[in-house]
Amino acid sequence: MSTESAPTQAIVTEPVVSEIHGPFVSQPQVLPGFGEESGIYKVAADEPEWLGRMGLTSDSQANMVQHGGVDRALCQYCADHYRDWSRRYPQTTAPFVSGENISTYGVSESDVRIGDVLRIGEALVQVTQPRKPCTKIDARIGVPGMARTLMLEARMGWLLRVLEEGWVPPRPTIEWVERGPEQWSVTSVVSHKLA
Repeated sequence: MSTESAPTQAIVTEPVVSEIHGPFVSQPQVLPGFGEESGIYKVAADEPEWLGRMGLTSDSQANMVQHGGVDRALCQYCADHYRDWSRRYPQTTAPFVSGENISTYGVSESDVRIGDVLRIGEALVQVTQPRKPCTKIDARIGVPGMARTLMLEARMGWLLRVLEEGWVPPRPTIEWVERGPEQWSVTSVVSHKLA
């Protein structure tokens, strides 16, 4: 009789999302004081949005070189950060003011890992990289240097690619399907890049 024990299955710790806002979408409009169009002015969709390989159907980016694309189809942000931002900068009280598509309470850059696979509504998505905020956030919020602060404090959000297209309803459910490597949290990747 074999004394070998059956292989044990690793326990996957799934981040717990307490509240979800979005999806947020926009059409490019001129950003005051910046002199060019931007898709940073998001509004909450009141109907389900189709999430395809390039992003949400009703969403758009004015600068496709620095924003959007297959590996940057969706931007998610930790809404818990807004509590601190609103104390420091009162104009940052509303979710989606920094241009994200999905705002979530309960998970931050230290919880989310590059390679995580999530189901948002019907769509299956994968975390690809930290968001790299541009200076349009400074102009949108009216705080010079805000984009740099987001990076230095590792509160920039993260970007996702679409593995399976699908509908994303208002305030969708989010389920973690697979975890990326533990050492590849969004925070640790940003810290490595800034080192």
